[in-house]
Amino acid sequence: MKSIKLIGVILVALTVAKLPVAQSQNRALQLPDIRVGMAKDVALAGLRANHEVMQVPSPGIDAWYIDGKGDQGQINFVQNRVASVSQHIGGTYTDASTITFVRDLYRVLRLYGRPAPDGKRRANLEIEFSEVGIPGFGSSEHILFKTAPGRHIMIGVILPDKTTEGAHSVTLSTFRNVP
Repeated sequence: MKSIKLIGVILVALTVAKLPVAQSQNRALQLPDIRVGMAKDVALAGLRANHEVMQVPSPGIDAWYIDGKGDQGQINFVQNRVASVSQHIGGTYTDASTITFVRDLYRVLRLYGRPAPDGKRRANLEIEFSEVGIPGFGSSEHILFKTAPGRHIMIGVILPDKTTEGAHSVTLSTFRNVP
């Protein structure tokens, strides 16, 4: 009698142990749920519940664009397993001033890169973040790319407070100082 109870307990335990696996293959997923090494069919099936999933024509890469409300990015697969996942942060900006700003930032940062054997340019930069409150004005947030001793690239964002009239602004600057 004890052996029948033991077999029953083992069968119940095995059935319960298998449930989360079966459920996880069918549940809706968001990009942060996707892990490197996950099976392609599980990842895409989970994302299709709440996202538009489109294969991206990329020579030599099995790439998929994922688009869902507030959740966009790309997944690359190798041998039917997730090799990389990227998630877009913020929005897609199409206005001319933003595009010009990003192209200027790219151009300036690229100058500090060294040519690599694969034809790309690489740079190791120290990045510093700071916030400065300015009474009666608002605040300023800075991202400082330290490119070399005494040489920096800075992105500054001006955020007026509620009591001042003024617009938000973003500046891109290069500057030198005494190291």
